[in-house]
This record gives sequence, C-alpha cells and structure tokens, in this order.
Amino acid sequence: MFISIGSDNYGCVDMKSRYVIGLIVLVLVLQAGFGYFIYYSLPTWPDRGTFGDMFGAVNTLFSGLAFAGLIYAIYLQSRELSLQRVELMQTREELAKSAKSQAHQAKYMLKAAKINALSTRAQCCSTLLVAKKNIVVSGKSMSSSDALTQTLAELETMIQEDEGADL
Repeated sequence: MFISIGSDNYGCVDMKSRYVIGLIVLVLVLQAGFGYFIYYSLPTWPDRGTFGDMFGAVNTLFSGLAFAGLIYAIYLQSRELSLQRVELMQTREELAKSAKSQAHQAKYMLKAAKINALSTRAQCCSTLLVAKKNIVVSGKSMSSSDALTQTLAELETMIQEDEGADL
C-alpha cells in the first residue's frame, strides 16, 4: 500500500481508486473481446441475435440485483441518518449542560470578585484606622472605623446571601 506521511490515509484512497480503475478497464476489455469473438464466430445477424437473446434472463437477474443493491444503500443511508440525529441530540444536550455550567461559574466568579473588592477595601480601612485617617467610600468622607464597619457589614450580607442561595 502507498501511504505518505501526514496524508491521513489518502494513500489508501489512491490504491482503492487504482483498483476501481483497473476493474473498469478489465470489464471494458472483456466486453470488447466478447463482442469481437461473437462477431467473428457467428456468421449471420440472426444467429448473433439468437445468441444475445439467450442472456435476457441473466440481464434481468443483474438488473434485479442492482435494484436490490440500491434499496440496501438507501436503507443504510437511512440508518446512518438516524444515528446522526441521535448524536446531534446528545451534542445539543451536552452543550446545554455546558452553557448552564458556564453561567453558574460566571455568577460565582462575579461574587468572588465582589468579595475580593470588599476584602481589599476592609484591608485599606484597617490600615487607615491604624494611621487614624479618614476615608472616602462611595463619594462620602467618613472615619476609617465607620468605613471598616460598613465594609464588614456588606461582607456579612454577601456571605449570608450566598448561604441562603441554592448552590
């Protein structure tokens, strides 16, 4: 078999196409050979016609087999489409689960960011409390102890909301 590196088995397809082309050429050569043999071995047209009529039943047999092959191919295609539909539905379900999970993750990341911001504000307030300085929170100037109390209350509220929420 001829398979080149990195071809994803295109070499096998090349070999299959060579076999198919070889079979087509063989059938054409056999057909031409039979035609030549019949033309020169049977002297008159009526004899040739009679000889050809002997194969009418075989022609019917091969036509029936071809039709049965067509019906089988349609059946296989129908089955494959059914399997594709099932797989597509499973993919949709998995995507819906993934989207729901991402929404939950985004929700909790936002809460974590808010808690982190409040925690940073509480650290700033405690640092300013030690330095006995005032702080500006939400556009209002207040003492660092009041700002720390307010920040801790907001953190407590957020934690209670998380405990009350259905995870």
